[in-house]
Amino acid sequence: MKQLFILIAFLCTLLSVGCKKNQETPAVDFNLKKFNLSTDYPFITKDNGFIAVDYLARKFSKFDLNGNLLWEKRNAFNKKADTLYSIEYLNIGFTSSTEYTSLWEIVFDSIKVISGEYKYYYHFELNKFDNNGATILKKKFSFNLPHYQPTDFGITELSNGDYILSINTLAVNPSLFLFNISSQGTLNWNKSFIGDFGGTSMLYSDKDSIFYSIQSIANNNDSIRIIKYGASGNKLLYKSFSAIFNLIDNGSIIGSNKLKTEDINSIITLDDGSLILTGNIWIQNKRTWFVCKLDNQLDYNKYILGKLAVTDAYIYVGSPCILNNGNLFLVGNTKLSNLNASNRFISAVVNINTFEQETFSYNDELKNYAGLACFRNSDGTISVFGNSIFLESLHTFYFKLNSDGSLFK
Repeated sequence: MKQLFILIAFLCTLLSVGCKKNQETPAVDFNLKKFNLSTDYPFITKDNGFIAVDYLARKFSKFDLNGNLLWEKRNAFNKKADTLYSIEYLNIGFTSSTEYTSLWEIVFDSIKVISGEYKYYYHFELNKFDNNGATILKKKFSFNLPHYQPTDFGITELSNGDYILSINTLAVNPSLFLFNISSQGTLNWNKSFIGDFGGTSMLYSDKDSIFYSIQSIANNNDSIRIIKYGASGNKLLYKSFSAIFNLIDNGSIIGSNKLKTEDINSIITLDDGSLILTGNIWIQNKRTWFVCKLDNQLDYNKYILGKLAVTDAYIYVGSPCILNNGNLFLVGNTKLSNLNASNRFISAVVNINTFEQETFSYNDELKNYAGLACFRNSDGTISVFGNSIFLESLHTFYFKLNSDGSLFK
């Protein structure tokens, strides 16, 4: 779920320091599509589509990779109850297959004070939609959990159609609970782990119904714990590590920061079984993107940081994709240090073998356009979705790029 927190924090920053009312987006001479809806959270689906989530409007919209709006779901999830919970927008998550899209939600029912202790009562809801937007399954789950405050939950879908749900709770000994739920909504198994589990976690799955849980560690010199599980919940591999990223200028380290789970917004499995983690991290009061690699034994291997120009206050990247040549393609935007300056769309290509930044492009034709997610098409072009920011409004946009980052016209 950390993808949610990162993107929401980023969008809030843009709203607070973004464009003025009289600032307009320049005309463009390519097939740009814009939609009068916000995208707080982007999600690329396995049927080659894109989900745009609008929290305030409580709706989400489904697009194909040619930028066509397929369907919308309004009043799709419950309103967040501020009096029950303090973490913004933790309460929903999406998974997908080639045949359906699933929306999971944690719904808070009440808080009770019993013997001087707060007890939290909540349940989970699953809504499953086919590729035409029709509801094919709706189910509620009330797991027999201790009534500690949940600090995070994650959801992923295995290749066999089962769901893995994780819940972190705040207790004297922070706990992690895992649940396996069938594609038809029946509980297959559950497991619990007690220990120094931090308040943030995420789930990720790849082929062969293997899945990973990634947590921040509450009381340890290492900052990240990653566990690889089999489909039955058996631990296959367990590693913890501390990834310290150094920002270097003219051969000297000018700042450092330690990777945390909430910095990660995307995970990709390579053919050799290694994992690529991408996201955004603050160093020296500036935010830049990172790409790091864990080998197939989950050993921390190498990393690269985005290169900040002296005029940049931050660079943000969203969900990336893999090009036909195996390199990593990233989209995002940069905000200049001058508060009156426009945000600019950016793209970058990272060589996954050498971990060198091969290209980095600012695009002045796309002022105030922030790329949130991209997908490689079969013809080698890149479909890009994101938010355009102008006149203090948010609008979802779509366009295509060539693999070198130039506009597809």
